[in-house]
Amino acid sequence: MKRLASVVVVLLALAACKKQDSSPRPLAPLPGDGAGTGAAPPDPTPPPSAMSDAEFDALMKDVVAYITKVGAAVTAANGDCAKMATGIETVAADHGDVIARARALDEDPSAEDRGEAWMKAHEADIAPVFQALFEGLAPCQSDPAVQAAMEKMGT
Repeated sequence: MKRLASVVVVLLALAACKKQDSSPRPLAPLPGDGAGTGAAPPDPTPPPSAMSDAEFDALMKDVVAYITKVGAAVTAANGDCAKMATGIETVAADHGDVIARARALDEDPSAEDRGEAWMKAHEADIAPVFQALFEGLAPCQSDPAVQAAMEKMGT
């Protein structure tokens, strides 16, 4: 269940947001004399988000609506894992635009923080959505078809 839960949480938290890779990268070699290049160090300030607050809010509302529909498909399956997998895949296919819009934030350095702040501000509205989804997924959490369907949700 943790794997399925993390897929859904990542999707909502910008389900489509990837954390910036924090692994160290190799440094460029110094010139032969070791004197450096003389260039100024790069600016550590991340660039501003390309998505306005209004666009971000609309996207997050669309993601919640999408997750709500996934939850409805899961609940309607009533523990029938094959039906659940098909329902999840159908909803994901019908919401490719939302997935694509969320994926557009993959390179946005502010997306993760904005997503967390948005979720905190809307926690009362989204908590029941996730509760219903997780409860509905419980009987099929280890079903390979359901797991594969969850992977198609956009993460």
